[in-house]
Amino acid sequence: RGTTIYFKPDPEIFGSTKFDTKRIRETLEARAYLHRGLKIIYRDRVKGVTDTFQFDAGIKAYLEKLVKERGFKPTHDFMFYQECEEEPRMEVALQWTDEPGEYIRSYVNGVYTRDGGTHEQGLRTGVVRAVRNYIDIHELQPRGVSLTPDDLREGLSAVLSVYHLDPQFQGQTKEKLNNPEVSSHVASSVGANLELYFNSNPTTAKAVVARAILASKARRASRDAVLQVKRKTAVSHRLNLPGKLADCESTRPAKSELFIV
Repeated sequence: RGTTIYFKPDPEIFGSTKFDTKRIRETLEARAYLHRGLKIIYRDRVKGVTDTFQFDAGIKAYLEKLVKERGFKPTHDFMFYQECEEEPRMEVALQWTDEPGEYIRSYVNGVYTRDGGTHEQGLRTGVVRAVRNYIDIHELQPRGVSLTPDDLREGLSAVLSVYHLDPQFQGQTKEKLNNPEVSSHVASSVGANLELYFNSNPTTAKAVVARAILASKARRASRDAVLQVKRKTAVSHRLNLPGKLADCESTRPAKSELFIV
């Protein structure tokens, strides 16, 4: 049976203690995902609830669950998965979806790092490097389109788990990893393997590139719309124009006319 541990909070230290059963359940479920094959039984005798957590697919199943819970659809069929036994050990699963922005859930030694840290920085760097290299090699970037790192990661969903013998955290809550060597390790490993994955799955790679190009065009359209509103507002305030008059959109003198009343 192993070891059974019972504990009771000291009322002199904690005062009135109330356990967050929802958080405990979610933590145990996450641990079962992070350690594939591990069986964890959660039993709440007060509410009469018993749940068994065991996931042979590990973090791949975890990422699939998170994507489904957030209500977004994957933009490609095959999920990228990598396991690295070189210290610090690392496991990552990622997939692009139609979700705006990016979503990364990271762990260090099984502890959720809410504020990210160097391991997440390395993941972002590796992803951008792999996508950009694929675009450059296959000449997929359209003329006049500028792709930022945020564009290349648009829609990225990932679960990252790192195991470090001497983790250094910012603050006592251990919610942000500070080890600088982890960033380069994760970046080089993810970058190289993700690029190989793209070359082996060109349909998936092109879907990721198309997602990035769409994000770039949307970002540019949003910026142009904001600038247009600012120009109209500035001209209207300066000249006190009636609302039915609009600012000139063209910057070419040959295509513009000036009326003096």
